[in-house]
Amino acid sequence: MTFIPASAFGVGTSGIYHVGYVVADLDAAMTQFTDAIGARWVDHVVRARYRDAAEQVVEVELHTSFTLDGPVHVELIQAAPGTIWELGPGPRIHHIGLWTDDVAAEAQRLVRSGLPVVAGGLDDVDASVPGYFSYHDNPHGGKVELVHIDKQQGMHDWIRG
Repeated sequence: MTFIPASAFGVGTSGIYHVGYVVADLDAAMTQFTDAIGARWVDHVVRARYRDAAEQVVEVELHTSFTLDGPVHVELIQAAPGTIWELGPGPRIHHIGLWTDDVAAEAQRLVRSGLPVVAGGLDDVDASVPGYFSYHDNPHGGKVELVHIDKQQGMHDWIRG
């Protein structure tokens, strides 16, 4: 079994740890979520590096916010045109994030299940080495993001400040 249920780590009952939205205006979206559900946020700027479906290496700086409360968090990402975090038509939920202990194996399984890779994360130094995440198009809308379980503690530390 390569999906790690969050319950194994005492943080919930499934491997889903966040739902991500790409938004046109990060501050406005944070305000709206705060007003609607009382969300509290942590802001962050992250650098992502991935190989896209056309095998091109893409590097981008993302402005994001994560809700402090979980176990399933809301992630807001300021739209980044020309990347997989582009604001586009279709479902408003951009992706569902899942923990896994083997990104490569789970990515292959998702591809066999009809969810093609649209972005395969790359090592920060060596673009020939796969990274800790993978995004897959879901034919029913949105994407599935696989994230290596080794990033879980760092993510929880970051969210809690």
